[in-house]
Amino acid sequence: MPDWIPMDGAESDGVIDLDALEAPTTPVRLRRVPLPLEGSERFQWRLAAVLLALNACRGKSATVDQLHTLVWAINDPANADILRLAWDGPTPFRRPRGYVSGLLQTLRVAQAEGLVEQLANGRQKLTSAGLALVGEMRNEQFSLGAGDELLSQLTPISSADMARRLGGSV
Repeated sequence: MPDWIPMDGAESDGVIDLDALEAPTTPVRLRRVPLPLEGSERFQWRLAAVLLALNACRGKSATVDQLHTLVWAINDPANADILRLAWDGPTPFRRPRGYVSGLLQTLRVAQAEGLVEQLANGRQKLTSAGLALVGEMRNEQFSLGAGDELLSQLTPISSADMARRLGGSV
């Protein structure tokens, strides 16, 4: 089989001989391209989710355990549905407990940026800068989807209310 590539009128007969092609003048570089990350895996998303979860809580503060569940609900619409069903259900047969990898690292960055502070009792609380940023996000009608909308409907969320509705301590 001949080495040729059909061309659209580039040659009179529409065929180019591969041997006639010149070698590339610059080195050919191959590199790995990472697969795209889901939104919930991106750092900006994780930071926004933490801020929005804290904003939905009474006193704009929450325990780390509480944040795991609330941010978990924001990260995936299916998780938001599970939380909604458990929240509205009569008696929880199984407490939905979310876990978000990287939450502690996200909280550390939020603290370093002055958006969140850790209280003496270990609770995480939005600072005035964090509140201002959440206010800007809301003014721009920024939303992280179904989970964000659910938390907005449940606001203000207290630790006691979460424990009562979801079973166990949060």
